[in-house]
Amino acid sequence: MLARWTPGKVCAPHDHGSSAGWVFYFENDFEEQGYRWREGELVSYTTQPHAAGTYTEVRKHEIHSCLSHGRGLSLHVYFPRIEKMRVYDLAARRTIVVADDCGAWVPGRAGQRIEETAWK
Repeated sequence: MLARWTPGKVCAPHDHGSSAGWVFYFENDFEEQGYRWREGELVSYTTQPHAAGTYTEVRKHEIHSCLSHGRGLSLHVYFPRIEKMRVYDLAARRTIVVADDCGAWVPGRAGQRIEETAWK
């Protein structure tokens, strides 16, 4: 997937289910936020800068979000094809399994929400 980013717009924390791969950063600098579960809360634990011209590995079930500091361009390569990606809605404290056409955003359309689970 080739993605053009709005400056400063962060995607929702998400994982890639059973898929793994790489993200290549072509234009502008990016910042990746890593998340972990701690006492029933999804919390940020690391921030990683990624300069244009670099790449990063994405591991199975890893939760992260990303933003571009400018009008960024990135290429995302995953295998196998992403299915049942989970998006984590921090504001509503819920996990959403999204449709394959949704992307790393809290879905606005009900049809893009396959399953929702509230956090305890």
